[in-house]
Amino acid sequence: MPEKWGAFPLIIGGLALLTAIFLLISGVGPHAMPFMPEAKFSDAVTSHWPNALFLQRSIREDGTLPLWRNQIMSGQPFAANPLNKVWYPPQWLVVLLPVTLSLNLLIWLTLITAGAGAWLWARQTGLEKIPAALVAFGYAFAPRLLAAVGAGHLDVLYAISWQAWLYWSVWRLIHLPQHRRRESLLLAIFTALIFLSDVRLAAYIYMMALAYAIYLIAHLPEKNLRPIMGWASVAGGLAILLTAVQWLPLLDLTPDLSRNRISEAEAGISSIEPGEFLSLMIANHEADPEKMLYVGVGVFLLALVALVGHPRQMGFWASGVVMAAWWGMGQNSLLWTSAVRLFPSLLWFRVPARAWLIVALVLPYMAGWGLQWIGEISQEALKKRAVRLAAVGTLSFSAVCWISSLVALAEALPIEALVGLIALPLSVGLILLGAWRLIPIRTFQGAFVLLMLVDVLWVGHSMVEWRNQREWLDDYRPLAEMLKADGVERVYSPSYSLPQQAAAYWRIPQFDGVDPFQLDTYVQEAERITGVKAKGYSVTIPAFDLPDDADEDDLATINQNAVIDVQGLANWRVTHVASAFEIQADGLEQIGKIREVYVYRNTLIAQDVRITWHGPNRVSMSPVNSNIYAFAKAPNWKESPEGKYQYAPKSQYLGMVFSGIGLIGIITLAFAQRKTSHV
Repeated sequence: MPEKWGAFPLIIGGLALLTAIFLLISGVGPHAMPFMPEAKFSDAVTSHWPNALFLQRSIREDGTLPLWRNQIMSGQPFAANPLNKVWYPPQWLVVLLPVTLSLNLLIWLTLITAGAGAWLWARQTGLEKIPAALVAFGYAFAPRLLAAVGAGHLDVLYAISWQAWLYWSVWRLIHLPQHRRRESLLLAIFTALIFLSDVRLAAYIYMMALAYAIYLIAHLPEKNLRPIMGWASVAGGLAILLTAVQWLPLLDLTPDLSRNRISEAEAGISSIEPGEFLSLMIANHEADPEKMLYVGVGVFLLALVALVGHPRQMGFWASGVVMAAWWGMGQNSLLWTSAVRLFPSLLWFRVPARAWLIVALVLPYMAGWGLQWIGEISQEALKKRAVRLAAVGTLSFSAVCWISSLVALAEALPIEALVGLIALPLSVGLILLGAWRLIPIRTFQGAFVLLMLVDVLWVGHSMVEWRNQREWLDDYRPLAEMLKADGVERVYSPSYSLPQQAAAYWRIPQFDGVDPFQLDTYVQEAERITGVKAKGYSVTIPAFDLPDDADEDDLATINQNAVIDVQGLANWRVTHVASAFEIQADGLEQIGKIREVYVYRNTLIAQDVRITWHGPNRVSMSPVNSNIYAFAKAPNWKESPEGKYQYAPKSQYLGMVFSGIGLIGIITLAFAQRKTSHV
């Protein structure tokens, strides 16, 4: 193992141990999933848990790769939907392990992966061990990453964990000519993993990686670009092949998706407000997870030290931070609004604030250099009057900011944020002690890493908690069992009274659902039948268009005045309706009430029709009835006159062939590298 990697096992062990402790303190368990404190919903429970459960059951019970899922929205493509992570290799842990355990294990491993990649990249580019440790732990426990865990944005977390690995492989491809074959292989793998984990975030990471490559090439003493471009092209081609299994069917389905109707305002959701950049200094423990900008006040200060001390070396990264911040402002920035108007396809990349996930790595990386350069300041430089005046001024300014914040914000900020304010004067004080050599430099660096960890973990702990399945699953057992006992075929809830994870667990297909991947023709049909017309693009069916001053509890009644087409529901084999409010409609017969949920049977259901699913991709109807819809219409369904249907998307099969070729290419490249190394 190279000398620069000598401490790598120790770093991995430290990341694994500290991450495990953090997760245990936050409440992780074999039957618990992450939530934001006080939040009613979590994407981990609403989407990722049922997605993983469906993949597990399809493989274990049906022995079939699920290309279609009849579980939500009367059916939709499953493998082609990037949110379902069918093609993200670590997701297949769920085939071996219980669903909750596999997802929690992935969260743990993902945070370790993020920190490990940051360490390797930092060491490879010249950082010493302690500054590199600051980068590794500062990134793995960045409040933005932990906020993603709390919100259940596991796909975002998966993608961002490979970011540093990608930059590491880019650096090595450019600077290590003797290993370019191997580095092109790694570059292809990391590029593919990022895309397969989150298509949207991949665009931001790829742009930063491309800019980084151009920057590195521009600073090469000898610019022999031909071998670099050649191996980069090999890596790019392999990555395109490896990811074809995802992008090819997605491209095929794009014209049929409701996302094409997304507006500028809907795409710009959670845009960063200019005043919110204040949270770089004072952490907002109650922030929208998409707008958690805090990276640790010590990290931010050290990044500034690096920029001021070495503007030429750090200028590139500072420019990246500015561009990510500018883009993240979304509707509040000329950059984003101009870009989406010139290129409307960019509207697909909702939530521009996710560009800040790039910064969650870049600022700790800059801080690592700041920590290292403080130790390299000469005694002669420290004696200069300007430096001493600047130091005293900085300390005084931070003290004033700290005291004024305590006084002015004591009532506005929660106690967690007020306690966290102490990190500002402590960070400045430590920097001055280290810079003036009042304490040994290694002591200073180690103490700073420890202070940074306490700071970011304090903030991160306020962003995530694990809740037992009693709260998000078991409470719905009586409702699910009533529906099953009454012969439910498909259920509709205008009040989200049967959450998606509960319906998935008890195998109750839904007419409604929560997923950004929606077939446009079905959305229009559902709006007509439910009587709920979305004001714009919605990730739910039916839409829940709450006013700005409403809270999550208002979901239960927001659609109570909608007029339901009961016969329309019957045509889609919706045998039951579960609602938090009473419904008066011909054809709906109340059969009971479970707690606050009214349960209705649809008496207009055709009794002579039988629909049978043979695994996830095939279904039969007997007798054939043109007025009955067994599933939502989508391209690539094959139909026989006998009422047998099979979902067989050619683009998916072609993508699998291309990705198989890419995998063969990776294996061939790896074997060739091994053979060459032996020679």
